[in-house]
Amino acid sequence: PDPVLILDADGRISLANRASATTLSYSPAELVGRTFSELFPAEEREEIAALASGQRPPPRPRAILRKDGSAIPVELNLGPVEIDGGRFLVVTLRDISERLHAESVQRQLELRLRQARKMESLGTLAGGVAHYFNNLLAALAGNLELLRQHPGLDAEAKGSLEDLATATGRGAEMVSKVLSFSRQKPAERKVQPLFPIVEETDRLLRKVFSAGIETSVSLVGSQPSAAIDHSQFHQVMVNLLTNAAQASPDGATITVKTQLADNGAEFAVIDRGSGIAPKDLESVFNPFFTTKPVGKG
Repeated sequence: PDPVLILDADGRISLANRASATTLSYSPAELVGRTFSELFPAEEREEIAALASGQRPPPRPRAILRKDGSAIPVELNLGPVEIDGGRFLVVTLRDISERLHAESVQRQLELRLRQARKMESLGTLAGGVAHYFNNLLAALAGNLELLRQHPGLDAEAKGSLEDLATATGRGAEMVSKVLSFSRQKPAERKVQPLFPIVEETDRLLRKVFSAGIETSVSLVGSQPSAAIDHSQFHQVMVNLLTNAAQASPDGATITVKTQLADNGAEFAVIDRGSGIAPKDLESVFNPFFTTKPVGKG
């Protein structure tokens, strides 16, 4: 079943079996008389030509060219033979496309397994970090509550402290989610309206965005609801808006749209940044993936 070619002392094909013709898309007659090295890419031909003199090839896959110019990976096996006093070389080609594909799949599976083990270790680490932050947030929340009760606060200060308290509460929720992640608990989803979360995120981030960054919230039509985990959706909102701001260093208006659609709720964050490079699209959902330099992401 493997392609077999017989080469003369000059490295020309003297005989070719049917399998070689089928694999390489030539007829046997088209192969006979052709120099064997011509079937390989230009950078391989010098080394292939040396095989006719009896040199053993390094044991590695090689690309051989079909008639249409496409390449297939093969293993070469060579053996000298004498026929009627003449010296010839028997060449057996083995198509290893399927084997290389299987090896590639195996490597991908091993990579995913290693990544899964890293995430498992990260969960254990995250649990310890979350406990530490939980204590910090408890102290912060307690002091904020004392400040909010101070009689000398004006309306603006009360509003700022209210936002800080809300942000602290969201932080506590996120710590709780990290602890759930470390214990592999499922997210707590329930049907709830989206408008309040969008408005709350916009109000919090307006105070931290740099000059030149504006947000425009467009909440169209009736109130859409969805089965979501509140703190996770809030975190998604924060990430989207923060990334949009960082992608617009010269200033921009970031538009947030939420509206009902035929198949549920439509949600969009639009900015005028440079966008995501095509080569990065397949990685955007990988944990901790970033294109930002160290210290910026």
